[in-house]
Amino acid sequence: MINFVPKLNWVKKPLFIIYFFLIGSIFAQELRFSANFILSQKPLNKVQIKVLDIAQNKIIDNFNSENSDKVKIDMETGNNYRIYFSHPKIHPIFFEIIANNMSENDLYNKFDYQMDIDFIPNTESNVDTAFLSRHPIHRVIFNNKKFEDDIKYNTWAESKIFKEESLSNDFSEQKFKIPYNIAGTLFIKSGNNLSPLLKRDIILYKTTNKPYYTKQCFRAVSFQ
Repeated sequence: MINFVPKLNWVKKPLFIIYFFLIGSIFAQELRFSANFILSQKPLNKVQIKVLDIAQNKIIDNFNSENSDKVKIDMETGNNYRIYFSHPKIHPIFFEIIANNMSENDLYNKFDYQMDIDFIPNTESNVDTAFLSRHPIHRVIFNNKKFEDDIKYNTWAESKIFKEESLSNDFSEQKFKIPYNIAGTLFIKSGNNLSPLLKRDIILYKTTNKPYYTKQCFRAVSFQ
């Protein structure tokens, strides 16, 4: 009788792969993004949240806050993300998280970032919606072993949220009537002598050479 003993070398490789995967999962860490939703100084629930992995251009999470005005999102460290927020009562916005500059040691740490999101009501008509659709309204960056606000970018973005006032709508296309007075004194000069003129017609002409205003001086030598 011949006893067939199968070789087990092929078993070792898959076990190694599984072992490696489990070790990687144990040490992989995350960034927890937490936020409170506010609209017109009141808590806002039923906010739709969508998380995009920028490098993969892939939606990795899409959910609704339901009856909660708070959210917690766990994301793998070392990647860049966009978080989109929408609601029937607000102007849609999105945030950006930049974390692809983390060192290998930082990748195995756990981080927390918390903030309050004060949404812009959709009744606000002076909002530059084109800007909000193209640019993040807020950016978070990894800097010096922690996540923090990108102050330079956020200051710039906040200045672009609302449209600039258009002077053409308010002033340049409107015609204003500005009241003014024209005054003078009438004399006739003879040599070194000045004699007042009475009962003279004063006529004001437009630039079209047409009379615009006429007034006669009677007992006074001055007019207005």
